Amino acid sequence: MPATCCTQCFDSGDAENTYSPLSKLTDEKGKTLEGGTVVSKWIRRVCKACCCLVCFIAVLCGIAFILFKVFFGEVGHYVVDAPFPTETCVNLETDLMCTARSYLGECDDPDTPCKLACSKCKPYDAGVFYPKPVPADQVEDYMMYATNESDIPTGLHGIWWMDQGGYSRQLLDDPDYPFDFNMTAETLISFGDAETMYQPETRCVTPVPFYAGQGGHIAFWNNKYGLRQWSTFVETRFNLHFCFTNETETEIHLWQSVRNTGVSNVLKQAMGYADAGGDYLFTPHSLVHMTMIKKPWGWDRVTKVMNDNVRKLLSADNLQAFKELLPESELNIILENAHETVSREYHYPVVQIVDGEGRRTKFYQAYLKYIEKVPTNTPNTQLVAMRS
Repeated sequence: MPATCCTQCFDSGDAENTYSPLSKLTDEKGKTLEGGTVVSKWIRRVCKACCCLVCFIAVLCGIAFILFKVFFGEVGHYVVDAPFPTETCVNLETDLMCTARSYLGECDDPDTPCKLACSKCKPYDAGVFYPKPVPADQVEDYMMYATNESDIPTGLHGIWWMDQGGYSRQLLDDPDYPFDFNMTAETLISFGDAETMYQPETRCVTPVPFYAGQGGHIAFWNNKYGLRQWSTFVETRFNLHFCFTNETETEIHLWQSVRNTGVSNVLKQAMGYADAGGDYLFTPHSLVHMTMIKKPWGWDRVTKVMNDNVRKLLSADNLQAFKELLPESELNIILENAHETVSREYHYPVVQIVDGEGRRTKFYQAYLKYIEKVPTNTPNTQLVAMRS
């Protein structure tokens, strides 16, 4: 349509009413005449404006795409080692086609690609989710954790404290540990719920829904902040996928996937997001890259924001050059904040409080002392996210 419009306009010249050979001309009685159409001057102006706008948008999109590739790397390239989708209650064809198959009685076919439409199964993310208050000193009785008989790799057995406040540091025997994190309302995580599995092909423990578990595997503060964070995870259907990078299982890359809502998949994929199966997308590692490094005391959780290209652009030397170029500018404040964000490498310890045999470790008491400090109307409790 834009191409046709432009052809009409730019072939028409400057006359008040001009002739264009794009279609046949009819007289006042509707009789078809030989030739083309009459194009009025105001139509040409509208068409030219449309053409200019379309071209301008196309140029902007092209520039944005090039800049994204320069600063964030090859779009979609990072997903070669991504975990496989695990949801089985899905339609492998369009909803329209599956509705037709169901209406025509083709659901008896065991190989039907329309399991959701035919079996009326319920996808995991379509369940009912709720936070369950539990005693902080009895979490092993309320959370599903991987045991020593589990297929989950040994390094993720038991229950783990995500110590984002650094309260366990005195027990690490690691004086040089570079702790640096902004604490959130997440507290405990485990990997023994029914929906979580180990994929030997990808070395991934996947998925680990941060919004709920069938038996319970993620815990939050029992206060308004914990409820707020849990609600955000429910809204986005936030999942993490823990993928070992080597056979020695000493490093884990964390993949983030969220359900896409409100923005087309095409647009998000153009921005570097990648298909994670169903309506889910993987967040690019070039935006936020989270890893876990094995330590004698547990795991070092590391977060880097943006990639090396962006960090170099916002380095201290370049920031000083910007300040000299734009003194007293509000842009400098924005750049300083951006520099602080991307230059930091965030670290916090993840330590085991219950092992794969159900025994409490030396970190359990430190964890309880931390929970005592959390403001709540129900002391010494936590919220475990559940699905029914």
